[in-house]
Amino acid sequence: MEKLYETKYAGQVFPFRILRSDRKTIALQIREGEILVRAPRRASTGMIREFVDSHGAWIEKTME
Repeated sequence: MEKLYETKYAGQVFPFRILRSDRKTIALQIREGEILVRAPRRASTGMIREFVDSHGAWIEKTME
């Protein structure tokens, strides 16, 4: 089972999952109300969290 992480923006908590693969960049995807972060295998969890946190406004807008 995949681990569920959380990010906070504007007083809201958004859970997200990380999918690691042989890619070079980090990408955010929202499908059916779920946030999926696609990331390179070598990317640290801290780096991924920073990326997600920096896109809080986009996540909030897209989740509406």
